[in-house]
Amino acid sequence: MSAGAYAGPPVEDTLATAGSTGAGAAAGIGSRAAANTVLLLAARVTSRVIALAVVLVIQHQLVDSDFGIFNTVVTYAALVSIVVDLGFNTLYVREGARRLDQLERYLDNVASVKVPLSLVGLLVLSGLLRARGFDDLILPAFALMLGAAYSNLLRNTFYANGRLLWEAIDIVMEACILLALAIIGMRTGQGVAFFLWAYAVTYAVSCVYFATVLHVTGVARLRWRLELNAVIRPWFAAALPLAVTAVLANVYWKVDVPILQAVKGNAEVGWYALAYSPFQALLFIPFTIRSVAFPVLGVYFRSAPNLLQRSSETLFRALLVIGWPCTVGLFVLTPQITSLLHFRYPQAEASLHILAVAVVFMFVDN
Repeated sequence: MSAGAYAGPPVEDTLATAGSTGAGAAAGIGSRAAANTVLLLAARVTSRVIALAVVLVIQHQLVDSDFGIFNTVVTYAALVSIVVDLGFNTLYVREGARRLDQLERYLDNVASVKVPLSLVGLLVLSGLLRARGFDDLILPAFALMLGAAYSNLLRNTFYANGRLLWEAIDIVMEACILLALAIIGMRTGQGVAFFLWAYAVTYAVSCVYFATVLHVTGVARLRWRLELNAVIRPWFAAALPLAVTAVLANVYWKVDVPILQAVKGNAEVGWYALAYSPFQALLFIPFTIRSVAFPVLGVYFRSAPNLLQRSSETLFRALLVIGWPCTVGLFVLTPQITSLLHFRYPQAEASLHILAVAVVFMFVDN
């Protein structure tokens, strides 16, 4: 992990105390992380089941080519979101966990700098969608990207301070709202733009929820604050390696859809995206564990280096042990799963069979 540089008076790490006290505090953080992981896993199991239902509702409404367009636009929005983030979100979680008394200040700065970054993101997204002939979907795609950017930033506050009950509530709430909107779209015969707006509205509700909780609990009161010399410039330098990593990871993870769309067209993207639904549904497990573990490892790096290696090894062993049976089960039961989920596009079964092999690797690597 790279260390950030800061101007102004130093702030002591509240968990980095000397001797056995520091180790005890770090061990307490580890215990709380285990409890948080269980809580979030329960919430994400619920939300992923609902999210999978949302995808099935959308594919029931849209023909394969329209479903392909929907997923292509979502993918472009996800790729361009790197411009809006530039590694600041990850750095915010790490530094917020280390300096809880500065959490509000950091949140204000990152939220403020996302405004100009979002304008740059809009220009890039518009250019990409126009080039692919999706001019009419630029506005809902931008709303989706912007809502996701701020929702993720606000939720990261709870990962930084370890108060993840609020995050668990939001996970389930988001999924339920999205399912309700998807059902409305199906029953009223809506097209691609409606479902993009449905995701954007869900993120907007999430932003309002998180901002309200932060205000009521006294954690943070959002305001405009852009400390270029004290926070933004030092953070930009520290976040640059994280931003480069995010670019590489997101391009690796997302570029398959734009390539397939350019080479084979929208219909085959629809088949492929549908196969990704159960595959991606399983990835909430490593994502949840990693999200909880990251700020804890950031604290261990400072206050309890002896626990850092042991915790990292335990993390990867757990991911491997969970991921292997998921790979075997999905590979063996692919025909039964596609039948159970009522895939509208039977061509998706072949893709899911291949993707099953990658699950265990994604658990460890993701």
